[in-house]
Amino acid sequence: MNLNKPLLPGQVIGIIGGGQLGKMMALSARELGFRVGVLDPTVDCPAAQVADWHLLAAYDDQEALKELAKRSQVITYEFENADVDALAAVEQFATIPQGTDLLAITQDRLMEKTFLEDQNIVIAPVF
Repeated sequence: MNLNKPLLPGQVIGIIGGGQLGKMMALSARELGFRVGVLDPTVDCPAAQVADWHLLAAYDDQEALKELAKRSQVITYEFENADVDALAAVEQFATIPQGTDLLAITQDRLMEKTFLEDQNIVIAPVF
């Protein structure tokens, strides 16, 4: 999907992670007229309770991620533990607006601190 093309009401946002943040995203998306699919390994996770559909699968399950991508116009994730390689493998099927580069950085705390310092953001010193 072209990042310059708007997402239209009725289209699907796929969310990786079904916790409270996923639930809040799903509620907001539905309020704006979007449909929502959630991928999470937990039966009856909070986001699944308000989503249109739920894929019960591990976050790194490439087949489940591929299904999520094929059923969604865009994919997002609610936490930094999403599998970078698995996400990169499904980018051909759905847009991941935030990409995976920053996700990879946030998964390594030292790399994250270095990145923030390089952006002139003051952070606590590393010991």
